[in-house]
Amino acid sequence: MIVCVRPDLGAVAPGRRADLLVLNSDPTADIGSVRDLGMVILNGELTVDRRDLDL
Repeated sequence: MIVCVRPDLGAVAPGRRADLLVLNSDPTADIGSVRDLGMVILNGELTVDRRDLDL
């Protein structure tokens, strides 16, 4: 678990800030997984959605 110093960061919940990178695989198992992007949520809006792409 990552703990943030700022109270407006560190939780995914309604009304909270939401900037997220969602990966399709575990980067702690293989650092190359950071290139396997599933989606990006910026300011609570879905901005990139690669979940349905066959890459």
